[in-house]
Amino acid sequence: MPYSKGGWAEYTTNVRTTYYPRLNQPDGNIYLCGEHLSYLTGWMAGAFESARLVSTQIAAL
Repeated sequence: MPYSKGGWAEYTTNVRTTYYPRLNQPDGNIYLCGEHLSYLTGWMAGAFESARLVSTQIAAL
């Protein structure tokens, strides 16, 4: 496909270890969730894993 350079983002190990812990923490009452915040980027399993993490954090309030 002429304009497709991939279907999802792929991060280096350095980027993951540097930014994932921060991105997976809430900023006040704002939570981020999605496959882009898991180690299974581009897969529904990654989205479910991320959703489980966020829902667990919210349920613990």
